[in-house]
Amino acid sequence: MKNYRSFIGKAIIFVFLFASYQIFYSCSFWSEISEAAQTDESFTKTQNSNKKVFDNGRIKLKWKIDGNELNIRLETSYSGYIGLGFNTRPSMTGADLIIAKIDESGKVTVEDHFCKAGKSHKKDIDYGGTDRIKKYSSFRKDGWLTVDIVLPMTSEDANDISLKPGEKYYFLVAASNKKDMLSIHTFVTKFSVTL
Repeated sequence: MKNYRSFIGKAIIFVFLFASYQIFYSCSFWSEISEAAQTDESFTKTQNSNKKVFDNGRIKLKWKIDGNELNIRLETSYSGYIGLGFNTRPSMTGADLIIAKIDESGKVTVEDHFCKAGKSHKKDIDYGGTDRIKKYSSFRKDGWLTVDIVLPMTSEDANDISLKPGEKYYFLVAASNKKDMLSIHTFVTKFSVTL
C-alpha cells in the first residue's frame, strides 16, 4: 500500500510538471522567440548571408539563399510596420511585397502584398494570387521588432517575382510608425542586388 501511494504521488507530480511545461512553451511569445533565435543562429553560421543597414541604423535587413528558399530577417525600431519588396525594375509598380505590421495590441502579422499600379498595394490573395510566405516568426525586445521570414525562391503566382541566383533584382525597403500598412511610409529606399 505504501508503494502504491508513493507511485501515485510521483505520477501526480509528473503530470503537473508536464502540464506546466506544455503551457509555458506553447505560449506564442516563447515559441516566437525560440523560432527567431533558431533562425538567427542560421544567419550567423552562414557565410553567404548579406546585410544592409538603413535610416541611421533604425532598419536592418539580412538575407540569404538556402536551397530553394530565401531567408529574410527584418529588424526595426519603427513601431508601425516594415516592408521588403522585390522587383525586376526600380519601381513600386509590379513589386512583390512582404509587410510585417504591429497592431495596437502588439501582435505582429506578416502579409504578402502586390503593387498593381503606382504606390497602391493590397494582399496578393485579394488580386486572386496566393500567399507566398512559407513561414515567419517574430519577437520584440527593447523597442525593436525582429521578423524572420522564409519564402520560396520561385512561384507560379503571376503577382510574385521569382528569384534566381545570379540575376539582378531591386529590393524596396519601407517602414513607418503608423499602424496602417497601407499608409505612406516614413522611410523608403531601394537598391539593386545580384542574388
